[in-house]
Amino acid sequence: MMPSSQRSAYSYGDALYWDARYLADGGASFDWYQRYSALRPFVRKYVPLSARVLMVGCGNAVMSEDMVKDGYIDIFNIDISSIVVDMMRKKYVHIPHLRYMQMDVRDMSFFDDESFDCVLDKGTLDSLMCGMDAPLSASRMLEEVNRLLRPGGIYMLITYGDPSVRIPHINQPGCNWKITLYILPRPGYQSHGGCSSPKSILEPVPLTDEGQLPADYVLEDPDSHYIYVCVKIHRLSGFAHTTPEKAEMTTAGNLDLESVPRFRLGEVVGIVVCSGRTKARCHVELIIEQQHAEEVRDFELLKKKKQDEALKIENRDKNVKEAHHEVDVEDQNVESHHEGADPIVVKIEKLDEVHHEAHEHIDFDGDDDTSDEDDEEYRIVMRKKRSFNLQSEGTSGGGDEHKEDEQREAEGGNNDSSSDTSGDNATSTESV
Repeated sequence: MMPSSQRSAYSYGDALYWDARYLADGGASFDWYQRYSALRPFVRKYVPLSARVLMVGCGNAVMSEDMVKDGYIDIFNIDISSIVVDMMRKKYVHIPHLRYMQMDVRDMSFFDDESFDCVLDKGTLDSLMCGMDAPLSASRMLEEVNRLLRPGGIYMLITYGDPSVRIPHINQPGCNWKITLYILPRPGYQSHGGCSSPKSILEPVPLTDEGQLPADYVLEDPDSHYIYVCVKIHRLSGFAHTTPEKAEMTTAGNLDLESVPRFRLGEVVGIVVCSGRTKARCHVELIIEQQHAEEVRDFELLKKKKQDEALKIENRDKNVKEAHHEVDVEDQNVESHHEGADPIVVKIEKLDEVHHEAHEHIDFDGDDDTSDEDDEEYRIVMRKKRSFNLQSEGTSGGGDEHKEDEQREAEGGNNDSSSDTSGDNATSTESV
């Protein structure tokens, strides 16, 4: 390890200090605060195995290696010291899931916005808080962390700083977190009773409205480590830069409704705590919930209206289809009737039509106003009809009947001739 007298010559935020320290360590690995075995329950609870993880201030720790062994597949490690980065690259050249790059956490512009699912910080913020210009350095780092995380992403901070000295920095302007706090005793710590605490390590520690430990909370281990799980919440455009005056008005319950933006259905909604005042948060959450309920109601009404219209169109199309089907069936029946009929029968039907048309010209009212041409036409039609009937029956009786009909017609013709002759004789007699 590096002598303490030499360490004091550099700042914890200076790359020269860390280069000298890692050279003095000779490549030996060292994990700050806690090993992965102790942090694994928290990491596995909040960070999926498929997440893209950024390990800030990785140093020569083996935590990233242990995470890969546990199933994580994409871990990007950065450190301000080029010495340790070169060491780790050579050490893990055979593990493609681990990548290393020299970078200052106060300027990570190499990465695009919202390019990581999780940022793990084990002692890096603490080292900046111990260096020169600590507040400014911490602010820049947290601003970059917030920029790199996707909405819903996790910033997991493992630190020795309690909420009174860390929450104010985490909740700096421009950042919007939902914070859950866990407290973990030092490795190997035993309580006064000789056994570890019966409480579950995954049991969150309650915080006050101001994000601090309750006044009556007693630490089991005075030198415990604090684990802040910070979930990035999508920022509201209308509250990104809320002034103290607006925050005071909101806290008093006089919230300006026009300053609350409207949201589209399904949009990720986040809440900004105005100057740490939880009353303002409650007011904003209530209004957004009401807006969301209205959007859902309008959406459901519109959806029902469209469904009704679609049903009407479907029923209309169904009725039209059924009507077309009935017409098609009727046409098929007519066609099948003509296709299956005897050609002679069809001819007879046609002759009947001709007979009907011819018969319409004959006057049946008793007046003798029909002409000889009409009678002759009628006789011709009837003769053809009888002829077809005889062909369809194909019987000898039919033939005799046909002969009888012809004989009657012939006699009728003779009678007409006789009548005409008698008329002529009568005329001649009158003349004489």
